[in-house]
Amino acid sequence: MSIGPALYLGRVGSTGTSTAPHAHWEVMKDGKRFPLSKARTDIGQYLQFRLPDQEDWQLLYAKQGNDFVLNPSATITSPMGMRTHPIHGDQRMHGGEDYGLPEGTQLRFLGPGSVATHSNRGGAGNVSSLRTGPYKLQTCHLSELPDAATTRGKESTQETTTKKTSKEEAEDFLNDYMNQYIETALITNLLNTKKSDPMAKFQQMYQQFVQPSIVNPLLG
Repeated sequence: MSIGPALYLGRVGSTGTSTAPHAHWEVMKDGKRFPLSKARTDIGQYLQFRLPDQEDWQLLYAKQGNDFVLNPSATITSPMGMRTHPIHGDQRMHGGEDYGLPEGTQLRFLGPGSVATHSNRGGAGNVSSLRTGPYKLQTCHLSELPDAATTRGKESTQETTTKKTSKEEAEDFLNDYMNQYIETALITNLLNTKKSDPMAKFQQMYQQFVQPSIVNPLLG
């Protein structure tokens, strides 16, 4: 994959619902959400960060043998999954992975793709949304967003401006919300399922959570 000009993703911050500055990354593919650490080969190895007051960019995941290993300067502080919410105190689904990077750390992506920006997006704060191949990577809680949406091809030598329509932005927002809502609801229901009647519980969950999300009138 050609390096060339990188796609700027923004600066680490604590906008939205956050107790401290960190990089919160969410990965989606084919409507499914999974941790960035599981996509380290396809996405993680092309992410870079530059710490405040430093000139050099560092790889988030560096090649080591047959695998890619996380940079020790960016430890995972909160994995994806059910957790006690650090502010509200109840059990909630954490839809991404948190990486411990200080305020002001710059982030960029070296592969092909396009970046859109979203300001004040609820609990996620300022968000940059990267699309690369079949993947979507969201970087949340940013203190600074890119000046404009950008795109980069495999062999491009310059960045060009692109814009998303309001409908595309609405679709992205609603799809993200519905996916996280469904994940949380399904996990909560599964935890409360009795072993004696799993099929009945599955049918109830499908009718309650999955089926209504297949056709959403708000996207018409």
